[in-house]
Amino acid sequence: MSLNFTDCTIAVYSDHAASRALTSLIGLSVESIECSDDVRLDIRFGSGDVFSVSLLPEHYVGPEAFSAEFSDGTYVVV
Repeated sequence: MSLNFTDCTIAVYSDHAASRALTSLIGLSVESIECSDDVRLDIRFGSGDVFSVSLLPEHYVGPEAFSAEFSDGTYVVV
């Protein structure tokens, strides 16, 4: 699954959860991104909603939990 933000695309391969349907998060502003010590990545929206990706190895579907590609060419794989 992919999440497309302004200047960043995140591909998610691991278990994930959202506080509401992903389609209803379209157009919302990201307030913060927090990574909890190899446990999970949380993307918090200005509405208070959260999209979380598990970083636990047992939840990986691919070789990584997620990858992020930024418009400046930076590529992050976790």
